Amino acid sequence: MKNLSLLIALLSLSALCSAAPVISGLSSKATFGRVDISYDLRAQGETRVTLVVSDNGGKTYDIFPSGAKGDLGNGITPGSNKEISWFPSLDKVKLDNQIRIKLVATDLRVQRLVEIGGGTFFNGVDSVSVSGFLMDQFEITQREFLEVMNSNPSYFRSVANAPVESVSWFDAIEYCNRRSLFEGLQPVYSFANQGTNPGTWPEGWNLDFNNHVKISWDQAANGYRLPTEMEWMWAAKGGIKARGVKYSGSKKIDSVSWFEKNSDARTHTVGTKISNELKIWDLSGNVMEWVWDIFGSYPKAKQRDPLGAANGTNRVLRGGSYNRPALYAEISHRESENPTMAADHIGFRVCRNLAPEQTLKPE
Repeated sequence: MKNLSLLIALLSLSALCSAAPVISGLSSKATFGRVDISYDLRAQGETRVTLVVSDNGGKTYDIFPSGAKGDLGNGITPGSNKEISWFPSLDKVKLDNQIRIKLVATDLRVQRLVEIGGGTFFNGVDSVSVSGFLMDQFEITQREFLEVMNSNPSYFRSVANAPVESVSWFDAIEYCNRRSLFEGLQPVYSFANQGTNPGTWPEGWNLDFNNHVKISWDQAANGYRLPTEMEWMWAAKGGIKARGVKYSGSKKIDSVSWFEKNSDARTHTVGTKISNELKIWDLSGNVMEWVWDIFGSYPKAKQRDPLGAANGTNRVLRGGSYNRPALYAEISHRESENPTMAADHIGFRVCRNLAPEQTLKPE
């Protein structure tokens, strides 16, 4: 009988929730090819509990066990002596001193993604129609990134609930898939023919900028993803509530944006300026945001749900940042960078598709 309690990590995935679910009283034993895990859950409602495993001493958590049963998944209620049984052999995992187990608790009541209805708008060149989708009200924070990726590359680490920054486009893609796996959703992105689990992608896949064209997007998947450039622009304008203002939420930049003249040369806690009409914050400042699209000129033709240029070297950035002048925070302004670029003014936010029954094509 082998005690694995020292090899277990705990995690609560609800970065902006003051009453985040808490896992405690954790213990485990391995015997006869089975690992028995017990824990206590303190929460204010139903919680998702996810088991994820590392086989390299905790450097990465890439194994999402299918050979586990018990008090895990959606709808776990608060209480003591919760139990999980995991059979490592079913996941082709050999128990040794490199194994680490992580429990991730997610508050199912927390809904930061807001529904954005579809519509048609003018992007400066021609008419664009987008279907409805879900978008995060906030930029991904450092805590959220750390919980999923097991690292925090940010420069401004002393700011509470600051947006993650110093992330590449590849980092954003990986975060989306790993978070989807944590939450039992269908990952959106694949790399070449290597599937959707970044843990199985070849070493160095994210170091060669040419690899960005090897990332494909399953548009039917329900997991997390980056917005397209036109989805981002539609949301920044305020969707069907748009008032035609220059910045997202206001014609006055100071009320909605952390930018060069008011930021004190640093990022700030997400959501501390005024939101736009859709209750989405920081679309005009704090950090620039990666979107899906390859950078290219806007087509001079009407478009429906465009995905960007067919080829190119750079990916699009939107939204201005703490160290850029007001021009960069304008809704119409576009930037682009090499997908390996990571700088302290670059972050991202996530989207998801609406459920099929909720999706309406714009007329």
